[in-house]
Amino acid sequence: MKRKKKKKGIQNKHELRHRQNEFFKKLKHTMAILGDDSAFDLLDKKRRLMIYCTRIRPFKVINPAEGKRASKAALQMLNDNLTQLLQHTWVELNSQQIRINLYDFSIYAETLFLFWDNVVNEEPDIGERFHACFPIFEKDEFNEQRLKMLCMVERRLELLSWLFSDFTSSTIRFAKEKLKENRPPFDLSPFFNNYIVEQKKTETELLEIDGHRRTIFRVCLNAKQAFIPFTLTPEQLGLQGMMQKLPLKVFIQKHVIVRMEERLGKTFVHLSYLYIITSLLQAPLPAGKPNSLLFPMNEGNIRLGYLQADIIGDKLVVRTFLFVTNNGTPEGKKLQKLAGLAKLDKAYLGIDRLNTFITSDIKDHQQLRALFNQAGCGGLFQLNYSWMIKANKKQGACADRLACYLGLQQATGRQTANKHEAV
Repeated sequence: MKRKKKKKGIQNKHELRHRQNEFFKKLKHTMAILGDDSAFDLLDKKRRLMIYCTRIRPFKVINPAEGKRASKAALQMLNDNLTQLLQHTWVELNSQQIRINLYDFSIYAETLFLFWDNVVNEEPDIGERFHACFPIFEKDEFNEQRLKMLCMVERRLELLSWLFSDFTSSTIRFAKEKLKENRPPFDLSPFFNNYIVEQKKTETELLEIDGHRRTIFRVCLNAKQAFIPFTLTPEQLGLQGMMQKLPLKVFIQKHVIVRMEERLGKTFVHLSYLYIITSLLQAPLPAGKPNSLLFPMNEGNIRLGYLQADIIGDKLVVRTFLFVTNNGTPEGKKLQKLAGLAKLDKAYLGIDRLNTFITSDIKDHQQLRALFNQAGCGGLFQLNYSWMIKANKKQGACADRLACYLGLQQATGRQTANKHEAV
């Protein structure tokens, strides 16, 4: 037993030494980016140990002391995604065009600045020389940028909360861990960047829709660090009437997520909270029947489709997702008028799904492309979704079949025959 404890103690020392070495290697690299890495040589063993103990810790998501707690695997996933978001966000400092990612800035640059800010008073023998290595810290602009960086981190945390919220289970948000008022003298908690994950379980109701009792889920927003049940007024929806100011409670059916997966792909299911909330904040269009609306869902300026929602009593219930070519959309109706394509035709040809437009040869067929452009669906060809296509996967060949189905292939054949006769 004593040998095992001794062996474990030796392993822990090796791991600690390794972490320290990795930290100082990265700190010296940051010194070279922000100023002069010769400042590292001014630090003796005692000063390096002090810097290591008072280093700014990475931003981390933790469970609350009380209330609903996330699983260990869920916390790990949240922290991994947060780290990736910060590491892939690059910023430029001052007019010197110094580039550094948000993760390194929040740990190494902040730790370095903290030491630099106190070195003259606490370490007078090296203070002036250390100060001279980092003139970038002396500018007021740098302090302004530090505040901007913190705002950027909190926006990434907000994005993370949107990405991991689920309409059918819970909405999440992140709140900064508050420091205890009565802390011991050598408490290190001020050097930690911990955010507590808070979860609000989704409220459900049973509502009779089309003669059946269906489960609907209340849409909740994470706004200004609070959970707010989402409401929209008839006035915001562009509707006329006496009760324009009366808020409508927004609900959603699970069927919406199912249709998004079928028509847009699994990737969009992971991003469904972000896309759906953004869509519901858009000005809706009339759906062609009383108390029914279409909320545009876009990727940038490109129309992907619509959320169809119905006003039922004091509720706005999001019923389904329509791909942009579906018959219930303005573009789908125009496509039907131009090419005579009914709902079953579109399903048979596969043009009721995004996958067909990004993995097939339709975009390379001039006549088909012109048809979809005329119907208002041409934006689908501009989407850069190569990351959704598996490596080495061959492009699907369906353009000729679709053109033949629409009678376009025959016209092409006649033109070719005429050219041969002319020759």
